Amino acid sequence: EFVTFYHVAQERIKQVSPDTQVFPVFQFERLAGHKGGLFNPTDNDGKSEWEILNRFPSADLYAFTTYPGLIYQDPADIPADYYQAVSTYTDKPIAFTEIGWHHDAVAPGWESDDVEEARFIDKFFALTDPLAPTLRLWSFMYDPGEELAGKIFGSMGLLAKGQETSQSWEMWTEKAALQQ
Repeated sequence: EFVTFYHVAQERIKQVSPDTQVFPVFQFERLAGHKGGLFNPTDNDGKSEWEILNRFPSADLYAFTTYPGLIYQDPADIPADYYQAVSTYTDKPIAFTEIGWHHDAVAPGWESDDVEEARFIDKFFALTDPLAPTLRLWSFMYDPGEELAGKIFGSMGLLAKGQETSQSWEMWTEKAALQQ
């Protein structure tokens, strides 16, 4: 079982390197009960799974992956309290180890572009700043492409292949610079 393995691994890591941060990573949308959207619009029971955090009490922090573009068609639709539940369920430091929003059309009704991706980045920082994450990592600097990552994740880079700048890139670097 992963939980047992995690605790054994954390103990051994701390024996060798006590200052190393050891933590599990959770998929935020599933944990928070946001299960509808692009993959299965009828499967949105809203049942959260926050109790899973309790299985990792010795974690140095909790990390999350987040892809709200799989649930919401427009960043404007993301509720203002979207990430707030994290602070209800833990007082540990948090991190976001994968963040993404597609900038191409991935399905009918799920069209997007660089401007929309940049709007998501702006909103993501606004919604997560109160949580003071120790780390925020965008999943891809460059689009990995459909052949490597599939239709949905293929355009989640901040830059298209060969591109030197974009509104998404500029927004990300601006917001990230403010965090230093």
